[in-house]
Amino acid sequence: MSRISERFDPSSLPLEKRYHPENPSTQWGHIQSPYPTNAWWENLVLNSTKETITPYPYHVRAGLNEISICYPTREVHDTYIFSPFHEDWILTLEGIEKSGVIYHDELSVAVDYVGKEGRNLRAWFVKGTPYQSFYVTKGSPILKTIHAIIEVFPFPDNKRILIHLNNGQYWCIFTEVPVHWEHNMNQLYTTSSFNGYLRLAYVPPQIETNFQVLSDYSTCIPIGGHVTYEMLQEDIKIQFEFLTFGEGRLLMLTLPHHKDILVNPRFVNMSGFTCIKGAMMAIEGTSWSVREPQIKIGWFSDRPIDQEYLEIIGNSLMKDVESNTSSLAIDPYFFGKGVAKIARLALIAEQIGRLELLEKILDNLKRALVPWFTGKNQNPLVYDLTWKGIISRNGINDRGADFGNGWYNDHHYHYGYFIYACAVIGRYEKSWLNEYRIPILALLKDYANPVSGDPMFPKFRHKDMYDGHSWASGLFEFADARNQESTSEAVNAYYAVYLLGLAWHDPELQGAGQFLLTSEIRSSRFYWQMGDSTNIYDRKFRVNKCVGILWGCKVDYATWFGNLPEYIHCIQFLPFTPITRALLLPSWLVEEREILNLILSRKSPMVEAKWVAYILMALGIIDKKMATKKMLEVKEFDDGNTMTNSWYWLSTC
Repeated sequence: MSRISERFDPSSLPLEKRYHPENPSTQWGHIQSPYPTNAWWENLVLNSTKETITPYPYHVRAGLNEISICYPTREVHDTYIFSPFHEDWILTLEGIEKSGVIYHDELSVAVDYVGKEGRNLRAWFVKGTPYQSFYVTKGSPILKTIHAIIEVFPFPDNKRILIHLNNGQYWCIFTEVPVHWEHNMNQLYTTSSFNGYLRLAYVPPQIETNFQVLSDYSTCIPIGGHVTYEMLQEDIKIQFEFLTFGEGRLLMLTLPHHKDILVNPRFVNMSGFTCIKGAMMAIEGTSWSVREPQIKIGWFSDRPIDQEYLEIIGNSLMKDVESNTSSLAIDPYFFGKGVAKIARLALIAEQIGRLELLEKILDNLKRALVPWFTGKNQNPLVYDLTWKGIISRNGINDRGADFGNGWYNDHHYHYGYFIYACAVIGRYEKSWLNEYRIPILALLKDYANPVSGDPMFPKFRHKDMYDGHSWASGLFEFADARNQESTSEAVNAYYAVYLLGLAWHDPELQGAGQFLLTSEIRSSRFYWQMGDSTNIYDRKFRVNKCVGILWGCKVDYATWFGNLPEYIHCIQFLPFTPITRALLLPSWLVEEREILNLILSRKSPMVEAKWVAYILMALGIIDKKMATKKMLEVKEFDDGNTMTNSWYWLSTC
């Protein structure tokens, strides 16, 4: 049996068990734990429930008795692009109140609004649908807009209308049964109640053509979807299957990163839909198949070590092994970075033939990790019985502590480092992995559980199957929806899953790591790395070359910890491991070079030495000679890096 499929009872986990101080709101409706704490639709169920969710191409706010729908515009600035929320339409039925989420899956979430006398409104929010779809029971819908309604174009069947607003937009409404609509300056309302679906859609320019396409596909409604993956010899086959209601053919929209990997797509001639991630393409079908090439990087670089640097790597290794025996940080993130950098030393020692150092490195690793796995460290891990996950004691006591760990923020960053270190130990001592398998599996499953129906952890806590990348944010509510900052640390987290699969000789675990890893890398390249050839972001913003934080409806050239350019760029580089080469494309780094050189030459404020090493490691991919020359001057390294790793990296560039 695969290790990842193993189930265990919380009582077997040698950690404290506690109930969380933040109870799930009533807006969770019928959903039971384990709760998805980083879903793209998390704002639906947090605190005020008034903030935005992003079922692309739309932005939606699902209030307590009404649903606001926006087809977003873009405000482009030097350091950010923002899609403000404007209430293009507000949908309600008299007397309804939100009863909460009734269903969710990898691609969708459904919410019910219930009123008296059997009156009901069900809303399906599905990633990639060009319509916003609802089911009305015994209701007379009211649609209000902040714009003025210039003209309404009805059709003889009374199942569709086209609306022209004074902001220049056209929208259409489709209903399952004939409905007569009345309107005034900014409101549409029905003259009688009905039962059946109601679909609202923005109509992009080329109104007549696009309205006809939307009409042709209006009777098939996506109400959910599942994503599966299968490991082939060289590729990963990923299957998107949409659940539907109604008859006819399904019309959906793809994101830019989907285009090159779709297998035999049935694209539809309808253009004009966009979102913060760029132009969306129309596609027909309830099933999509994509193929991702498997990434072939394992424990070591796929390039040989340049023998010229063996001496400096060996000397650095001796010093780093001696200096990394002290106690590490007490919070999960900085502890994780520290223990993972020690683990890198073990692999480098093996590759350069310094096997006499391995025992000491492994002892240091085990001495650091075991207290975390037995609840005996200074800031013990806790199994949360409310939301179902692993959080720190400091985090559960203070939502601002440990980077929000107790409120489920950034777990893939934090625990990815732990799992990397465990995988390295397991490469040499599989018995140690087996001895601590339950706490190791608990950390792994907390952020990367591929198993549906696990009673202790949600499936793929951070991963957005449609967008391809992960979200952070946890149980924190944000006006701009979910966000993610460091793509490289997300990639590191999933690389660690793959390596643990190698250490455990577990093909299923390796497959989960490959699936998470390859999709994260593809989306990171598309949506964070901005070369001149990309048309996803506007030129005014694109000159920055790198996104710092990507949100559901915004992109920032910034980080959570400051706006210096070295922060923004390096947080998309670190940590440097063999998988980094698959993430950082040389063509992008050529375009990054001018900005990175300006950072290195800046006089005020001077760049901190710990960032210099990361910049040189990135530049080493395209200019090894320059990078190695300047690396000789670097004497200080980040808490997640070492001199040994820096020189090993450059020697394999």
